[in-house]
Amino acid sequence: MIQNIGENWQEKIKSALFQDMELKQKWDTVIKTWTAYNLWDSAQTIIHSDITERIKAQVQADMLDYETYLPMFGQAGTDLLVNLRNIISTMK
Repeated sequence: MIQNIGENWQEKIKSALFQDMELKQKWDTVIKTWTAYNLWDSAQTIIHSDITERIKAQVQADMLDYETYLPMFGQAGTDLLVNLRNIISTMK
């Protein structure tokens, strides 16, 4: 179904739900959860890989998103955030 909707599937579905505020709020929750899990996966991949300056720069650029969403995972998310901060603290 997502392939049929296209690349901007999140916004298209949100637009379709705009008429019903309750559904729109539920959809917003789905998107936040989806974003959080994607960032969790990204952060896990980063800390388990060889860290290059490019990766450090990307982590720094995405830090606001990590700070917003990783705490949703409780202590494990906070610990992961600390690891990401440690990565960018060693930037040249």
